[in-house]
Amino acid sequence: MTRLWILAAMCSVGLAASSSIVVPNASATTAGNDNSGLPADYFFYIRSQTVVDPDQFSSITGPVYITGMAFRAAPGMGSLNLEASGSISLSTSLTYANTTGHPGLSLTFANNVGPDNTLVFSGSAALTGPGCAGPAPCPFGPPVAFTAPFLYNPANGPLLFDMTDTFIGVTSGQIDIQDCNPASCSVSGIDSTTPGAAAAPQVNASGTIMEIFYVPAAQSTTNVTLNLTFSSIGATVLNQMNAVESGSAGSLGNATLYITSSQPKSSGALQGPVQVTAQLFFDQLDSITASFTESNVNFAASPPFTISGGTITGGTGMYGGASGSLSLTFNQNANGVYTTTGSGSVTVNGTTTQLTLSNFAGSSIANAQEYYSGGTATGTASPLGSASATLKIDNANTPPEPSIGVLTVRPNATDSFNIYFSVSGLTSGGPSFPATVTGGTGAYAGATGSFMLALGGNSTSGYTIQGTGTLTSAASGVPIITSVKTAFGAPVVAYNTWLQINGINLAPSSTASAGVVWSNASSFAQNMMPSQLGPISVTVDGLPAYIFFYCSASTDPACTAGDQINVLAPLDTNNVPYPVEVVVTNNGVASAPFTVLNNGLSPTFPLYDATGHVVARHLNYNLLGPASLFPGSSTPATPGEEIILVLYGLGPPSGTAPTAGSATQSGSMPSPIQCWISGQPASVVGFDLISPGLYQLNITVPASTPAGDNPIACNYNGYPTFPGALINVQ
Repeated sequence: MTRLWILAAMCSVGLAASSSIVVPNASATTAGNDNSGLPADYFFYIRSQTVVDPDQFSSITGPVYITGMAFRAAPGMGSLNLEASGSISLSTSLTYANTTGHPGLSLTFANNVGPDNTLVFSGSAALTGPGCAGPAPCPFGPPVAFTAPFLYNPANGPLLFDMTDTFIGVTSGQIDIQDCNPASCSVSGIDSTTPGAAAAPQVNASGTIMEIFYVPAAQSTTNVTLNLTFSSIGATVLNQMNAVESGSAGSLGNATLYITSSQPKSSGALQGPVQVTAQLFFDQLDSITASFTESNVNFAASPPFTISGGTITGGTGMYGGASGSLSLTFNQNANGVYTTTGSGSVTVNGTTTQLTLSNFAGSSIANAQEYYSGGTATGTASPLGSASATLKIDNANTPPEPSIGVLTVRPNATDSFNIYFSVSGLTSGGPSFPATVTGGTGAYAGATGSFMLALGGNSTSGYTIQGTGTLTSAASGVPIITSVKTAFGAPVVAYNTWLQINGINLAPSSTASAGVVWSNASSFAQNMMPSQLGPISVTVDGLPAYIFFYCSASTDPACTAGDQINVLAPLDTNNVPYPVEVVVTNNGVASAPFTVLNNGLSPTFPLYDATGHVVARHLNYNLLGPASLFPGSSTPATPGEEIILVLYGLGPPSGTAPTAGSATQSGSMPSPIQCWISGQPASVVGFDLISPGLYQLNITVPASTPAGDNPIACNYNGYPTFPGALINVQ
């Protein structure tokens, strides 16, 4: 049942190849001519090699990744149904002459294998295809997808297929083959039935007709020289106050108030004004945002205090383009619960509405601190031209080693690339240190490369970063990550947390429209979650993540943010925020690392719908939500009722940590959780880890909760839940 909850809450093995070619080319519309058939009995071990002349790839410009191959039935021989076990390796052959009248292959298999030999498939495959009467060729059957695509450049020579079959069973049909002689063939091959020996003493001057799948691998690499000067750079401590409260926004309805603030701090003293962002979330779709700059408020002190002069800077949904003003007064009741009131006005589409905030209650973090070094810079990224840059180095470690940071370079407004580094002893004037390119935006989305950087200068003359390196654009068709976030939550990762990864080419374009779910993963037989599902695998901070689901935007309309993968982040007991790298591998091709903040914890409610109704149950396990959510199945909560909720992102349980990869997790939680529904405290009845990354929370709906959608917000260990979640009450 728990696994079904995850499935209900989350996004609703073919080839990653986008093109294919038939070899020999002439056989694309013409059937083969070899009707000799295959042995009627099952047989063991046959090694064969087939070489394809580069002239067969004349329609391809530049290098490609070979990602799979398919076969078809010979006409008049029935449907193709062949069971095979073995391996396939590809290489660029060195002995096959790229001239007319070529001598064919060496009868010694090893002589034909090129130095780039790559094992692309190992295991069992069913080669099937529909039969046909002819004379036109039969359709190709389903492809064999390679687990490690092969990079092939036709300019470097012919393509060699080296296949070893340890078992072949023929149920029906014959693979379509085109006979020809070495002087005119563009495909030639040899085979042997003698294990471990040279080939039989003849050239098999016939060629298996194959459909070869590929993606272009054209890339451009630029040598880049960086010369950046920072307006300021140095150690920074931000004193922060984050609040999550729910209450009434007057005529606009109930809402969640989400406040983030920061104030510089140095040598124990607060420095400069406090920056505050206040957001009113009415649900997941509609929100209002206001910004404040306050010089005379110390958020580290206990309330009461007031911040005024807030400017409404926009919103989402029905409040898109909103403007107006807001003032907020913070207080604290006798139980230590933070409360907030406020007033102002909001204008949307020419209509102004008075904004009155009352009964907002919840919790906040005072004196939370973030340690980092950073700054902004201008300079050049030759030959790209003038550039701006930002630098942020995590200083959360004690002592702060190694320095983990990201330098983001922006040659223009739309294109940027990220340079990630982890180095000990980082000082001005110190030795150069290595760094890697981890993707970017625009033209540099999915970019890779490496740099050697040096930090120079001082606070008087200005700090500098100089260095040289390479910037390589992503090859066409390779996976590109565009976003990583806690599922239904913030763009951060956390310990043992469900994540949503979106991007381009993250899943095969032939993925079924319903996506692929881990339900039938063989690893469950050993009570282990799958770290690979079909051709997909993911790492977070170098550790394997566990793949629950993936879908392709090309086949699934629900994948609106691009290809999507849902994974459970690995166990990582380091709950100090620091940047980590996420990598997706699709069909053997890895993405550039995507840098995202590991936030330690990331509390989030999974949701039933885009509006924000939380995944919830009554105590009898019936669905909880508006009657219209699941007609005939869902019913609202009632005041005073105990209900069951689930959450993500709450970290490890008490006692022994879960076993990495185990399909079962359970345990009580080490700290209490606090929750409010429309500003009223909800009593917590139970709170436990019940399944991988899934936490069950039983609460009692406050007796005076009004009818309708009510915002719910919780706080665990100082981390608030992601705003906009709703509980429906009648």
